[in-house]
Amino acid sequence: MKKAKLMAALLCLGMATAPVSAKEITTNTNPEAYGSVAELEKAVRDWPAVERLGFGPYKKEKDKGTYVIPGLSKSASLSFSGKPSTCTSMTPQGVTETEDWLLISAYCHDHVHHSVIWVLDKDTHEFVKTVILDGMPHTGSIAWDETRNVLWVATHVHRKATASTIPMEELKSATDTKAVKWGRTFELDGLPVDSCLCMDKDQLVAGTFEKSGSVHIKWYDVGKEKLTGREEKIRGNKTKSFGTNLQGIAVSGDHIITAASDGPHLTSTLSIFPKDMEDLDSPVAVAELPPRLEQVSVSLSGTKLYANFESAASAYREEGVVVDRILSLDLEKLLKDAQ
Repeated sequence: MKKAKLMAALLCLGMATAPVSAKEITTNTNPEAYGSVAELEKAVRDWPAVERLGFGPYKKEKDKGTYVIPGLSKSASLSFSGKPSTCTSMTPQGVTETEDWLLISAYCHDHVHHSVIWVLDKDTHEFVKTVILDGMPHTGSIAWDETRNVLWVATHVHRKATASTIPMEELKSATDTKAVKWGRTFELDGLPVDSCLCMDKDQLVAGTFEKSGSVHIKWYDVGKEKLTGREEKIRGNKTKSFGTNLQGIAVSGDHIITAASDGPHLTSTLSIFPKDMEDLDSPVAVAELPPRLEQVSVSLSGTKLYANFESAASAYREEGVVVDRILSLDLEKLLKDAQ
């Protein structure tokens, strides 16, 4: 009996695995909660901003601009011991786009599998592959850096606020049976953890999530040197304070966009601030969205804002209304509200 219990515990931790064929380790690509976009529209009708900014402006686009979040019921990953394994508790966090792909980051809610990035074709909306990360970072945000051709990932190396890079070559060659290699990791001085990040031209912007008090959002200059080598600490050159529940941040021209949420019963908010505002305490426009909004990300064209929700993850999907797709929001219309 003791031996059986020990084996069960090891299996839960990923330290022992039942024999599994590589063909059995796949990522589910079906919608988790709704069979159609129309069903999702009906489910979120209590938040008119979704129709006004999302479904309405993109009604002629494929799936009304939405992308099915894959891997919510099962995703390819690696176990605690590094063996190919299937995770059933992946929780989506970050979203960003490259020239060809839409990327979605997720972490294992049970903390026994490696974190992943799901790759979707930006034009067809089809699932491409699962990229497995080295370790189990929360991946609260990801950001594509056009200048350096790398993906930034919010990590927490050595229990510090860190941002790590993955070169595009690594993403292209990645398989779902081996973790990709990090390029370089930067410690973000002045932050306890980087819950969210984005790019502002050549600068990296990062902030933290707090349930009380206020948080700091900092701008960091990243050197022009090749993004490989040892870990390096970089110091912010500009700081702005924000209130509670910060989940995501994006910069578009002269505006800063924040995403705030916490739990199943709190309506999420998208808030718009002038970039020259000293502290982000008086938004010039606010849009209300369903609960559990995570990262928001500006498209490369600058006309669209992608919104990612964690509510359809296994840990949360029984709590209430869920969003099982990435939403596209009309950024130009959102910013007009701020004028």
